[in-house]
Amino acid sequence: MIETFSLLLNQVSIMLVLMIIGYILTKKEMIDADFTKKLSTFLLCITNPAVMIKSFNIEFDIETLMTLALAFAICLLLHLVMIIIAKLCFSKSRLSAFALIFTNSGFMGIPLVEAFLGDSAIIYMTVFMVTSTLFMWTYGIYLISGDRNDICFSKVIKNPATIALFVGLILFILPIELPVIFKDSLEMLTSCNTPLAMIVLGSYLASRHLNTIFKDAEAYKISIFRLIIIPLITIAILSLLPSSLSLMRSALLIGMSAPVAIAMSMFEDMLGKKGTLSVDVISLSTIFSLFSIPLVVAVSSIIWI
Repeated sequence: MIETFSLLLNQVSIMLVLMIIGYILTKKEMIDADFTKKLSTFLLCITNPAVMIKSFNIEFDIETLMTLALAFAICLLLHLVMIIIAKLCFSKSRLSAFALIFTNSGFMGIPLVEAFLGDSAIIYMTVFMVTSTLFMWTYGIYLISGDRNDICFSKVIKNPATIALFVGLILFILPIELPVIFKDSLEMLTSCNTPLAMIVLGSYLASRHLNTIFKDAEAYKISIFRLIIIPLITIAILSLLPSSLSLMRSALLIGMSAPVAIAMSMFEDMLGKKGTLSVDVISLSTIFSLFSIPLVVAVSSIIWI
């Protein structure tokens, strides 16, 4: 446990330094909200998909394909469990329910999985993100807008994560060897993912005074559920899987332990429902996740030993 906790704590410490850089750059007005928004788009549309596609650059075998199908089924189950918990514990607030269900798996999950578990585990985060996208652009949209007419299935298909999954699967299934120039380009793009994602998160934290964030009682409640209760339930569910799937278990646990999705704020902007809760809960859960994720993964290493 101590070794696992130490490894992850070292990684999140690096991520914290990068976040502080983004925070300072924003406070010093060297970057602004418009720049951060464009950088977020670049991450979501270019670097994250590049990381996902790269994860499929492995030799095809039917066992791996079946394992991916199992991962997708498990991700569906985990999201349904979160929806049920949200209905039971946050029935009076659809925004709080959204915050509980959807995680920042792209900006926090991918860098941690890549650093702690290696490139081979990213393939499971890809499945997790596509599943999350499926729910986010359907049930998630409804939670924020309150109108089923706003649900957009086409967004699921056109989402960069879904496209990356399809491209990756094609490369995985077909005997296609990418030219060296494309492999090297993917490598360079993926190396940008973690530092840029952390700078964006740091800039996002700088958009609101920290003393205000730490006074939001609802944000605390959501953060406890998002970072502690949900991950512990996830450990219990994933414990049913055999030890041979340890890489999948650990990757999905990190995805489920990530803080509240930044998409919550983006969706509010898009649907004209902007409030202060999203900024507070995203910021607070992101700060606390730097400590909770290493602890949760360390606990799982004891249970899954």
